[in-house]
Amino acid sequence: MVTEGASTNAWILTQERELVTRQIGDEILYGVTRNSIKKVAEQWRLKVIERPFSLEDVKSAREAFITSTTSFV
Repeated sequence: MVTEGASTNAWILTQERELVTRQIGDEILYGVTRNSIKKVAEQWRLKVIERPFSLEDVKSAREAFITSTTSFV
């Protein structure tokens, strides 16, 4: 399962236009940028789902990206 990068949060946009990222826990970073993306997604009426996702999910996604304080989406 995909969790995160060394200092980044991983995301996918599914074919159904659901934005998926791993839920906060011991294996995930809590990020300010992560929270900002969730707020923007709400404004755009994208459903945000916090759950684990696999490499196969990434391969079949519409989009995949990472977020961090020091990088652009």
